[in-house]
Formats: sequence, structure tokens, C-alpha cells
Amino acid sequence: MKLNDVVIVGTARTPIGDYMGSLKSLTTVDLGLIAVNGALKNAGVDPSLVEEVAAGCIYKNGQKGNPARQLQIKAEMPHTGWAYTVDQQCASGMKAFELIYESLALNKASVGLAVGMESMTNAPYLLLKGREGYRMGDGEIKDSMLYDGLVCAMEGSALVMMTLERANELGLKPLARVVATANFGAQPRVMGIGPAYA
Repeated sequence: MKLNDVVIVGTARTPIGDYMGSLKSLTTVDLGLIAVNGALKNAGVDPSLVEEVAAGCIYKNGQKGNPARQLQIKAEMPHTGWAYTVDQQCASGMKAFELIYESLALNKASVGLAVGMESMTNAPYLLLKGREGYRMGDGEIKDSMLYDGLVCAMEGSALVMMTLERANELGLKPLARVVATANFGAQPRVMGIGPAYA
């Protein structure tokens, strides 16, 4: 079976914000939406053409269900397309890219969107025994950032990807051709030169 050639036709990202900084009023989905709309505009691709959305996102607590589907709806993409959220810690956005690449290469879709989005500021505090109740004594509130064991920047980024054939049909000039993907992570003891195994 011959794989389709896959190309990137548009990109965008938000600035990387500081914790509790100027982007604090924006939810994770808001940040992702800014990047998605920018990438689609930069590519010259109408949202109605997007058949699949994969969004890497770790801190989903309090963000409501499936942030990728929220992006799809808010960006006015067809509701009939796939939209799924990937949580693989630091590698979530990279895995979203790989999944969209595979769908395009295997002819499951012709236009896809890979997104990475996060907001540490909006990661909530957790009251872990709140549902069953505290009968006596003190309760403990947990910071979900520390409890879940991850500290990432807050930002959004998006790539519009499609088959080369579809790009040619639409008269779009590819920015890059995806020739391969790889799964690799640095051992946690050398974290800093690359992502840890996810």
C-alpha cells in the first residue's frame, strides 16, 4: 500500500505566556482557538474542509469534555469530522501531529489539524475527598499542576496538514513535507535535552 504524501500548509502559535500573566483570562481552548484560526487563515484553508482534529492537552480539569471537539465547534469546522484530545504529558502535541499524519498518509482524511494547547494558570485546585465528604478533621486542597506532576508553558499552536494531492487541488503551496515521525524521549535523568518518555 502506497502512503499519501503529507504536507504542512499553515502554522500559527500564541505567545508563550507567564504563569498568571497577560494570558490568564484565556482558557486552554481559547488559546488553542487563537492558534487554530491563525493557522487556517495563514494556510488559506476554510474551516469547512477540516476532516479531523487532534489536540494535545494535559490539564483538562475544569475545561469541560474533549477540548478538541470544543475547538472544532468554535472554529466552525464540520461536526461530522473526528475530534479527539491527546494526553501523553509533554509529548501530547507531538503525538497529535503523528496521529494526523497517519490519518492523512493512510487516506482516512485529506485535511487535518494538529494542535497543542495548555494553560497552567487555569489548572484548578482539587478537593480529592469532596465528593464523599469529610466527616472530621481538616481537608487538603491539592494543586492539580503539582498533583498531576507536570509544569508546562501556557500557549497554543496549530498546524494545518493535508495530503499533497489535496493541497494541489486547492492550489496551496506547502510549507513543508512530512517525511517521517519518530517516537523518542530522553531518560528522565537527562530531562532538558528533550521530552521524557511519555
